[in-house]
Amino acid sequence: MQIACPTCDKRLQIADEKLPTDRKVRITCPACQENFTYNPDGTALLSVVPRADAPSHQESAPGDAAANQPTENHVETPPARSAALSVPTLNLDVLEAGPPPRALVCVDDTAQRRDYDEILSTLGFSTVHLMEEQVQAMTYLTQVAYDVVILDAKFDGSTLEANPVLACVSEISMEQRRRMYVAVCADEKYTYDAIGAYSQNVNLFFSYTDGREALRTFEHGMADHKRLYRIYWEVCQELGKE
Repeated sequence: MQIACPTCDKRLQIADEKLPTDRKVRITCPACQENFTYNPDGTALLSVVPRADAPSHQESAPGDAAANQPTENHVETPPARSAALSVPTLNLDVLEAGPPPRALVCVDDTAQRRDYDEILSTLGFSTVHLMEEQVQAMTYLTQVAYDVVILDAKFDGSTLEANPVLACVSEISMEQRRRMYVAVCADEKYTYDAIGAYSQNVNLFFSYTDGREALRTFEHGMADHKRLYRIYWEVCQELGKE
């Protein structure tokens, strides 16, 4: 497929199988270095997010007091930490999605990472991507459709309150999010806190003890998730929306 850059009109030749059909992706033009968004309907639009090396000159409305404040000494609040990271862009040459069902694991501990890999293989997952840093995880999340995401709240120096990967999950389209089961390993006080999980846009808070307990937890959680949406997807199929 050929995609034309909206800025310089350069034609980019990209294999059809490397472009997702269920969500938008951001692409950087190799000619002009501008970011633009490619939509599944075939349209390419300039991205509203500027390049990291280009300062933003967006004008604010005269009555917008917050936008007119000086920014030199502005201090970000913790939840906005994800904005400081570089925006993931599509790298079609090196990223391979792998066959479904797919799982993404964002955990620092090597032993736990190995346990999750074995657990997910036992549960029938064909592809398990083990992440090592936040930007890598965010890049995969924006480009690959996952069935399960397992995230340690402290992954790569994060906290539950300021977690760029969780922020990235929140930006996923609702259609894709309904198909995704997200489990977050957090402090024991959050374990099985359904209200807290809902407020963070995740399916489950759990605390890691050992692989066998984690296997039982995920089996029950994923089964509940499928039951929750089973009727919804059946109705979508009947209406021709699936």
